[in-house]
Parts: sequence; structure tokens; C-alpha cells
Amino acid sequence: MIESIKNFLTPPIFDDQEKTRKARLINYFLILLIGLMVIYEMIFIIWNIINGDQFFASQSETNTLIVIGIALPIGIGLKIILKRGFVQIVSILLLIITFIVGVIGSIFYGGFRGTSITLLFLLISLASFLFTRKAAIFIIIVC
Repeated sequence: MIESIKNFLTPPIFDDQEKTRKARLINYFLILLIGLMVIYEMIFIIWNIINGDQFFASQSETNTLIVIGIALPIGIGLKIILKRGFVQIVSILLLIITFIVGVIGSIFYGGFRGTSITLLFLLISLASFLFTRKAAIFIIIVC
């Protein structure tokens, strides 16, 4: 059990150093996202059990749980695909999913004044680390 968790958390290593660098960056980002989503879910459930509140108290909490319920399996799936060596595909999918979540979050949670807009800045920095300069400029223009 411990060995399988350790294997899941370690980044893949390839012969190409650039591919290994990208895989390590994506791996850390995916582990961070998966961990934050699991922690948020646990805190939300424990908070509602302690306070005896209704499980879905507001529409924004319901929307957040739906987004996490969709994003968590996608993140785990991307991590599995990354382990199989498809670094470029995972990079593209990660940027597309981050863009979609950032835009949807901006629409539903306060527009440009909301916190979801920061995902678009994260998207730009990820693109600059994972792709060429032209691709990063394209992402900047799209955002």
C-alpha cells in the first residue's frame, strides 16, 4: 500500500532531460491540485457534520463541490497518463482544463474581481514553462 502511494507520487523519469523536467513540473502541479481538492472536500464534510448544517447550504458551495467532483477524477486521470509517458498530451490537456475552470469560475464566482481569475495567470506561467515561446505568447493572447 505504501509502495503504491509512493509510486503514484513520484514523478516519472525519462531518457530526455527536458521531458523529465516537464513531467516533474506537471507532476508537482497535479499532486498539489489533487491534494487541495481532497483537503477541501474533507474540511467541507467535517465542517457540516460538526455544525449540523444542511449538506448543501448554498448554491456556491454546491457549484464548488460539483466542480471538484469533476476535476478530481480528471486530475487523477492526467496523473496516470503522465506516468505512461504522454507528457505533451498531459501538458495540453492541463492547460485547456485550467483555462476552462478559470473562465467558468470567473463567470460564476464574481467575474474579474473573483479569485478564479488568478487561474488564468497561473495558466500563462505554466505555458511558459511547458511550451515554446510562441505557444506561451499564443496563450497570453487567448487569455
